[in-house]
Amino acid sequence: MLAVYSTRSSLQVANIIFVDSPVGTGFSFSRDPEAGYELGDISSSSHLYNFLTKIDPILAHLISQDIHAGKQPLFNLKVCAINP
Repeated sequence: MLAVYSTRSSLQVANIIFVDSPVGTGFSFSRDPEAGYELGDISSSSHLYNFLTKIDPILAHLISQDIHAGKQPLFNLKVCAINP
């Protein structure tokens, strides 16, 4: 496999976080059912809730420090109802 640098990559202007929830619907694929993925609704929603509560202060800090280099930050958070 050859890594090639792209000058038109979206990562030049944006940081992207993909949250694969529920587990197993996107990038978190495994042929081994014992791979450690928690497939239950309660554990999945609990992990997602913990992630969102931990990432929120980090995003607020980055915005307040003007890390986005003068550009207007754009956050597109699509979250379904979580009931931990």
